[in-house]
Amino acid sequence: MKRVLIVDDEKDILLGLSRYLKRHGYDVITETSPRKAIEIMSTEPADILITDVKMDELSGLDLIEEAKKRNRDIRVIVMTARGSDELERLAIERGAVEYIEKPFDIDYLLQLLRKLEKGGFRGVVKELSITDMLNILNVEKANAVINISSTAGPGRIYMQDGEIVHARFGDLEGLDALKVIFSLEGGTFSVDKGVKPPKKTIDIPFNNLMLEIFAQIDEESTGLSMESETEESYDFGGSIFAGIIQEEEQEQVASAEEQKAEVPADAEGPRMKPLAEPIAEIIGEILSSDDRMEAIEVYDVEENLLYGLGLYYPLARGLISTGGVTSGYIELESDRLLFFELKDGFLVLLALVNVSISLARVEYSRVLKRIFELLKEVE
Repeated sequence: MKRVLIVDDEKDILLGLSRYLKRHGYDVITETSPRKAIEIMSTEPADILITDVKMDELSGLDLIEEAKKRNRDIRVIVMTARGSDELERLAIERGAVEYIEKPFDIDYLLQLLRKLEKGGFRGVVKELSITDMLNILNVEKANAVINISSTAGPGRIYMQDGEIVHARFGDLEGLDALKVIFSLEGGTFSVDKGVKPPKKTIDIPFNNLMLEIFAQIDEESTGLSMESETEESYDFGGSIFAGIIQEEEQEQVASAEEQKAEVPADAEGPRMKPLAEPIAEIIGEILSSDDRMEAIEVYDVEENLLYGLGLYYPLARGLISTGGVTSGYIELESDRLLFFELKDGFLVLLALVNVSISLARVEYSRVLKRIFELLKEVE
């Protein structure tokens, strides 16, 4: 049985979480005092620490450091009511494996704990987690090596000051090795920080490098030329989509009312197949009810645009043709996040602004669920 230590200065939160996790088979210890929590960890080692960030005696970030001194293998989940991208970065840097914002879905927390029980937060390449880690290490300007294990063989990616400087996979090195690693269909990885690269075989800035690698993978998997006047004309079919893809948006995202406008029949882009008016109106209400949601686009698996303007049509085509990627996110510039899900014959894209990945996973998963419930009515 996994022992979970929960530290928060709000007793009602401790009581609720404790009861819920105990009902699901966890050995739970709660503490309102971070300093007493440190004493507990010295005498009653815990497998998992769940901690708030802002507490009077000691911050949750400092508590992580103290916990790691006593048990380097302890897994830490940080929860906070005052989230920010910088705070998330600091939490991950101190050693947290996950960061969630209050109020959060308690079932989501349980899913995180179940994931830890299955072997910890080992990144699964086909779920894009490896690129999440690369993005974090880039922000941290870290020196590290990512060790990849897959059925095709082992590989390594070395980072120096947050930049990818060397990669190896089998007999391959540099860009060739990196391309193979990102093309893997499955695998796990671990991260060792403070490791210096044995050599330097890559000298391309991080963001440019990632775009170049994905472009090469796309070109080889689709047979299409990636030479184009603008990034928006790229066909991303077959790409391994990553949480750190960045691209400039050439147009201002339309308002909720403009979302209903139809693309002219002779314009380049997706085929239009509008949803029934009652369903379209409800989706429009969902869109207009949240200022952080700039656009909603709905496609069917035949690449018909059912709702929206089709601003993300190239990405939608790629996701539909790839098929294996059923949900995830793509970070765009200007604090924008594209959150998507492909299931039941439909692809739904949410364009979000100033929304963290953790918040998207919890709050906007509910929005996606609501939209898919509406789509069940589509014949």
